[in-house]
Amino acid sequence: MPEELEEAEALKLTINEREIIDHLAHAFNKFVELPSRHPSDAEDFARHIHILQRHVMARLPRRIHPEMFGSSSPRVADDIGIAFQP
Repeated sequence: MPEELEEAEALKLTINEREIIDHLAHAFNKFVELPSRHPSDAEDFARHIHILQRHVMARLPRRIHPEMFGSSSPRVADDIGIAFQP
């Protein structure tokens, strides 16, 4: 793969990350189909789904700039083969 394409791919969510985002959206859609038990159920559930989606989205800047957003402990690569070092 040409270097320009590899760099462009690094700026995108991975297939697994996109699937997680989609699954979280699906979970919300299924949840709101349930009978409501409390007036704030859907709002509370949506807030927590958004928090989880932000966790997934936060992986992208960590992958692009591990020197700025890396973890405090070494980790082995995720599914696109990039090793993270603190």
